[in-house]
Amino acid sequence: MLKTPVRPVIRASLQRKPIPCISYSGCRMTLEEEKTLLEKIKINPRHFGVLFDHNPIFGYVFRRVVRYSLTQDIVAKAFLKAFLKIQDFEWKRIPVSAWLYRIATNEVNYYFRKQSTVR
Repeated sequence: MLKTPVRPVIRASLQRKPIPCISYSGCRMTLEEEKTLLEKIKINPRHFGVLFDHNPIFGYVFRRVVRYSLTQDIVAKAFLKAFLKIQDFEWKRIPVSAWLYRIATNEVNYYFRKQSTVR
């Protein structure tokens, strides 16, 4: 008599959850995950750090300015602006990263505009 292999039954609550990406490598969230994260952020702003960890904004800014310390300053300003305006953000099924890229782009452009007037 052949025995069939027994497959373990894994309840949904016991399944391993993916380890959150904490890097600038470009980890992406789905639109639904972003929507639920935005709802959590509007209730408790402490969740904003997850949004920071899941966006490759740092690498994008670094490729534009090529100076690490300057990149840190620009990204900090961009995320501060985003943090202060996140309550006004309206969900339109567009990734939040598009909004963050726009803020970062504006900060980079402002930096270069300011540098051109200084010289």
